[in-house]
Amino acid sequence: DLRDERCVSAIAIVHSRFSTNTFPSWPLAHPFRFVAHNGEINPVRGNRNRMHAREAMLASTKIPGELDRLSPICTPEASDSASF
Repeated sequence: DLRDERCVSAIAIVHSRFSTNTFPSWPLAHPFRFVAHNGEINPVRGNRNRMHAREAMLASTKIPGELDRLSPICTPEASDSASF
């Protein structure tokens, strides 16, 4: 993203440490463009359970018939940041 000439910013946040509450691996590193944190998101199980319970209520006029492709919204095997 930072090599893309359309990306203009005065600052960049880099987070090089990866997961402490799951087995460390690069797929669980923080690849996110809008979130960087240095701690665990403690209510992650509750967040995942609530999102799973609400998936059936999701609706969109922009992608009719395609919304099921997004499920599960929160992948249980992913890091706490991925479910955030």
